[in-house]
Amino acid sequence: MHNRSFLFLVLALIVAINIVASFHSREFVRNVSALETEGNIGVYWDKGCIGRVSTIDWGVLSPGQTKNVIVYVRNEGNETILLVETLTNWNPANASQYLSFSWHCQDEKLEAGKTAEVTQTLLVSPSTQGISTFSFDINLEGRQYFQGDVNGDGVVNLFDAVIVLSVYGTTLRSPEWNSDADVNGDGKVDLFDFVIVAREYGKP
Repeated sequence: MHNRSFLFLVLALIVAINIVASFHSREFVRNVSALETEGNIGVYWDKGCIGRVSTIDWGVLSPGQTKNVIVYVRNEGNETILLVETLTNWNPANASQYLSFSWHCQDEKLEAGKTAEVTQTLLVSPSTQGISTFSFDINLEGRQYFQGDVNGDGVVNLFDAVIVLSVYGTTLRSPEWNSDADVNGDGKVDLFDFVIVAREYGKP
């Protein structure tokens, strides 16, 4: 009877140890990303743009989990800018294979003095393994916006002119309509749009 009780106790202990080990192997420790900015932009925790953001704490994450963090980005300059975000300094280097970062404002225009509510999303792959902690840096840039930069790549060049010419003469009702080519936003792609591209041609 004692042997049976002892065996049952040992089995229960082994099961408990395995459950605890499995739980801990599926968790990350707390993780923080540094957030740096370039250009005339500020990143804040609140709509009133008072509390500046310098780091994002992702908390404790498990494989398969998604974490959303909302920040407010304000254009603090006098001109319209393009919002561009890049990630650098992944640690460990293979963390980028398991962590998927996204946001919805890449290459979006932000007018002077305006504030955008931005959701930063981090998805942890269900197949994540071998990572007990991670870090990466978020670089948020406010690039100078040129009206003639049709494709939003940061420079006005031949590619922008080709886009306008490819749908030249179209209107909002045209099946091949491309709103990006309507540079001046008047509902049609015409000479005025091409003139804007030509005027800003070569601007970086």
